[in-house]
Amino acid sequence: MRDEFRELALLVLAGAIVLAIMTPWGILAERQRRRQRLPLYPPPQVWRKPWGISDILLVTALLYVIPATLVELKIDPLVAPVAALPLQLLLLGVLRAVLLPGVPLWAGDRWRWWPSGVALAFRAWLILTPMTLGLNALIHWLYMELGASPQEHPLSQVDASQYWNACWVVLQACLAAPFVEELLFRGMLLPWLLGSRDRRGLVGRTSEPRLPVRWRPWIVWGLVLLLAASSSRYEPLVFAATLIATYLLLQRILRRHRRSRNACFASAALFAMVHVGVWPTPIPLLLLGLGWGWLALRTRSIVVPVVAHGTFNAVSAVFMILRGVFDR
Repeated sequence: MRDEFRELALLVLAGAIVLAIMTPWGILAERQRRRQRLPLYPPPQVWRKPWGISDILLVTALLYVIPATLVELKIDPLVAPVAALPLQLLLLGVLRAVLLPGVPLWAGDRWRWWPSGVALAFRAWLILTPMTLGLNALIHWLYMELGASPQEHPLSQVDASQYWNACWVVLQACLAAPFVEELLFRGMLLPWLLGSRDRRGLVGRTSEPRLPVRWRPWIVWGLVLLLAASSSRYEPLVFAATLIATYLLLQRILRRHRRSRNACFASAALFAMVHVGVWPTPIPLLLLGLGWGWLALRTRSIVVPVVAHGTFNAVSAVFMILRGVFDR
């Protein structure tokens, strides 16, 4: 029990440190937003993205093969995701320039909304972080009371008290992971589920079948079940079945904004379930996936979710560093 209170105290301290760092930026962005008389949310626009399911598979392979290859080349698994990021950005840029010449993926006047984006990300972090961490602590406490053993994240085994280890943990958690995950789940998968696609795609521009929008979430739910079945525990399957039952129930109860709700819920479920190897982490991560999905839908961009994701992960990174220092 004493160790549990110590862990909780360190987590609260980590949150306070990140809050102290983020608050000046949030206040500055809010003042700038009001000075420019910008609304908190950008004006609504059609979310047209020039890709289909084959493009999502191509980019997914690109983003995950590069760090895996670096690990095979004997690069430290802690360093590989960070070292892979420049290569990923370079190849994504080449892919876009070659296959999507002249197709704008970012409206030129959207940059002036940065004060609103930073202010919105700060507010989202203030709301989602304590809710998610509190839910995670409650679930872990219940597991311990029931005599079960939660699975630990591989990064938790790293001695973050060492300077370079701490640097790599921060870069991986706050930069590499948010970019890759938000690009895939909120930047590519979510618009595809929503059905927002231009006539041209990255690959298969003329031959790729156009899957009806109403069937697209079920491909994601199939992946959710597949990931749950890959676990050695039975709880992920129960969790996946509960999510699908909830999805079907919402289909019958709620009629408004059905397409947006389906897309957000399905993408959040898959985002949570890809972390099934660290059970029961997917349960609180579902809440984050829903929140970041709503931000992406509301802003028609992944910039705010990336910032919110990075600042959320910063709490875990600082917690690991503090625990490593106090364990010396």
